[in-house]
Amino acid sequence: MLRSVLPFVLLAPILVAGCVNQQAAGPVPAPEPLPEATKQLMEARCGAAVAEHIHAPQSAVLPVWSGATPDNRGLVTVGDTLSGEQRVHFCEVSTTGQVYAIRHSL
Repeated sequence: MLRSVLPFVLLAPILVAGCVNQQAAGPVPAPEPLPEATKQLMEARCGAAVAEHIHAPQSAVLPVWSGATPDNRGLVTVGDTLSGEQRVHFCEVSTTGQVYAIRHSL
């Protein structure tokens, strides 16, 4: 009988410790809202990157702030009508203005 109960007795403290640690950690706090100047920098850098990507002047694109990732990378949506149809690009931009990625909707 002792042999069949022994694994549970030995594992119980480990299982309880895991539960306690999860409760103590709590939820991850939301990132601080980005300042308006940072959002404008991100829009400008994304707009410039997309304009270069499509070989067009910056006046041919319209960057719009869309939000931020949990690690405070900016998400910017950029529309252009250069091809005669509305195309949409999406950028992921750092708070210092570095464009990490440009994605297409079409």
